[in-house]
Amino acid sequence: MENNLTKIRNYGTSDVKTDYKHRYFMFDIIRIVCALVIFGRHAQTMAGFSFGIVINNICINMTSIIMTCFFMLSGFSLYISNGVGNLFNKDNLCKSYKKRAISILPIYYLTHFVWIFFYEEDLIKGIIATPLELLGIQSVFSTVFGVLHNGGTWFISCIIISYFVYPLMQEIINKLSMKDRAIILLISLLLAAYMPYYAVLSGSMTLYTNPFMRVIEFFIGVVLASLINNNDKKTENNFSSNIKSLCIVILCGLFLLAIFYKNIYKLQSFAIFALALILYYSAKIRCRCLERSVILRYASALTYSFYIFQIFIWTPSLEIIEFLEIGNNKFDFLVAMLLLIIVCVCVHELYEKPIQKILKTKWLDTINT
Repeated sequence: MENNLTKIRNYGTSDVKTDYKHRYFMFDIIRIVCALVIFGRHAQTMAGFSFGIVINNICINMTSIIMTCFFMLSGFSLYISNGVGNLFNKDNLCKSYKKRAISILPIYYLTHFVWIFFYEEDLIKGIIATPLELLGIQSVFSTVFGVLHNGGTWFISCIIISYFVYPLMQEIINKLSMKDRAIILLISLLLAAYMPYYAVLSGSMTLYTNPFMRVIEFFIGVVLASLINNNDKKTENNFSSNIKSLCIVILCGLFLLAIFYKNIYKLQSFAIFALALILYYSAKIRCRCLERSVILRYASALTYSFYIFQIFIWTPSLEIIEFLEIGNNKFDFLVAMLLLIIVCVCVHELYEKPIQKILKTKWLDTINT
């Protein structure tokens, strides 16, 4: 029984060796869409590109829900790969933390040191800030957004904090009944929907980089994953089930597009509920062709770098556009996108994969990913 559960939970995440038959390919698509929307926002705010009024508004207005999706999906994926087992065991806990560190820190540390030595005007300031940045706890300070590279990397601090408390989340959830998990999920969703209102009423700082808010969103993803894993162990390719799930995902997606494009503030409180439905039913959609797609999986693996390295490519992209004399062209943003993809692929192949392989060999006795 335990072996069967292990097989079920060990699929569908980018950091896990999976059986393609049971890969959560929809999550790859969601990751890519989220990365492109964030690219669209930064292209406007950091480099002055324009995609037309409609796309501009979508990218700007949907940023908050896109980042919420990122954290919920991270929690979901982590429970899928670690849901079975006792992480409070010393060896298991150390191994889990090492895996998480190997997955995110090499790229983050590279970004930090490239920034302070080549982009930071005040080198001493960058060096002084380094210990806190390397620990990944800078998001506990409300003014971190404009410090060093945190305009593009603040979310890593929130995800590190989420990873740190994850073992406690798993321990609690695994001891709860399905009914209790559903109740906890509802309370968490209501809390996440309510907190922005309280922030406005109290005159508090924005919750965008607030680690507590992001941990709640991460926790929602964890609980959702626990419901998926225990609700339906069979993942057969059922056409009618696929159509039903796909329709729910599309309808919820259109709902999110409508309320954020039109900036209907009163309905945005329900956005996180729609997002939860999208993730839940995306996990039920099966397509063997896409589950086996190497291109889709590789693109999904690049999304982490795609988020982070945007902070480096805007200036050279604008210089290339000026050199080629193609400014004020509606497709000039493709120069920045192509440059970003090239950087991500090169760093992934020449730095990230080799160093992760070395660290796994050195740190982990047996790699059960």
